Amino acid sequence: MKKIIVLLLIILIPSSFALITTVNEDPRIDWYEVSDDDLAVCLAWGGTENTITSTTKGEVSGPDFLTELTIAVQASKTPKPNGQSLYEVAWYVQPFEGTVDYNVSLVSENSSLLIASASSVAQAGSSGYFANYSATNYTTITLKHSLGEISNIPIVVRE
Repeated sequence: MKKIIVLLLIILIPSSFALITTVNEDPRIDWYEVSDDDLAVCLAWGGTENTITSTTKGEVSGPDFLTELTIAVQASKTPKPNGQSLYEVAWYVQPFEGTVDYNVSLVSENSSLLIASASSVAQAGSSGYFANYSATNYTTITLKHSLGEISNIPIVVRE
C-alpha cells in the first residue's frame, strides 16, 4: 500500500506543478475578459509570421504583415445643388513599432489635393478628419506612408 501511495505522489506532484505553471502563464489581462476563443486565435495567428493584408477596395503596397501597420481610411462625397460637393475624409494610422510619416490626398482625374501630412507613433497612433466643399470632381483617395501606400480608394457618393 505504501508503494502505491509513494508512486501516486511521484506521478501527481510533477503534474500539479505543470498545472500551476500553465495557469500562471495564461496571458489574460485584468481589464478585459479574454475568452478561450480570443486566446486560441491570438496564439494561432498573432505575431508577424502570418501574412495578412486586408483591403475592401483600392491598391496596397507596403508591409506584408497586418501586425506591422494598421491603416483605416474612408471618404465620402455629398453633391450639393450649387455644383459643389462636400468631401469628408477620415483616417487612422498606427505602426506596430517606431514612427510612420504619411500624407492623405484627394485625387481627381487631373489633380490631387493634399489634405493632411503627419506622423504616427506605435504607442498612440494618429487619426484625422477633413471636411471641405469643392467643385472639383475627386473620385479616389490615397494615403502614402513611409512604408508604402494605399491608393485608388473609391470615394463613396452620398445622395
